[in-house]
Amino acid sequence: MNTFSESIEMLLGLGVEPKELTVLQVSLRGVIVFLTTLVMVRLSSKRSLAGKTAFDAVLIVIIGSMLARAINGSAPFFPSLVVGFVLVVSHRVLGEIAYFSHGFGILIKGKMEVLVQNGKLQHKTMHLNQISKHDLEEDMRLEAKTEDLSKIRVARIERSGDMHLGTTGVLAWMGFGALLIFIGVAMVSVRFVGPLAWAVARPLRWLLTAVWLIFLFLTGIGW
Repeated sequence: MNTFSESIEMLLGLGVEPKELTVLQVSLRGVIVFLTTLVMVRLSSKRSLAGKTAFDAVLIVIIGSMLARAINGSAPFFPSLVVGFVLVVSHRVLGEIAYFSHGFGILIKGKMEVLVQNGKLQHKTMHLNQISKHDLEEDMRLEAKTEDLSKIRVARIERSGDMHLGTTGVLAWMGFGALLIFIGVAMVSVRFVGPLAWAVARPLRWLLTAVWLIFLFLTGIGW
């Protein structure tokens, strides 16, 4: 047993000053940390890999920093691996609690907030999230392809920090596209099926037209 322990210590350079580690010892440490990290990733939730919120990003940063120190010898090797597993399990437990408690989820992950409503800036929310008007205009150009604030129905900043923009014309174009498709289908049906298809398609066309007009009305008032 003592011989085995001594062999492990020699191979991994345990108890040796970082500057005295050999290439072989650092390489073996790296391989072990790599395999151990794969196990940690499988134990943790998939969302932790995306770093979607500060809750996830903190785990990635801490584990990455800690395991790097385990490789270069500036931190105890095996204790660092154990702490890594403890952090992963803690992250998963907190995630489970957040799943059942929305309030706790908001506490550790944050919440979605509205930056623009019906073309009007929500200055208080923007200030709290440290998003300037110029930051918003940049996202408008990149995502909504517009610089006209009045065309932005709603702009939200998600818990991940991503910004989503909804323009007033999106629903109208969706309704218009659906109308054109349905009319085309109805015309084809009339051509190949006959009067029975026309009798069925005609009221459906009127129904879809009414739905489209409702879309236009709702988007026009910024709903």
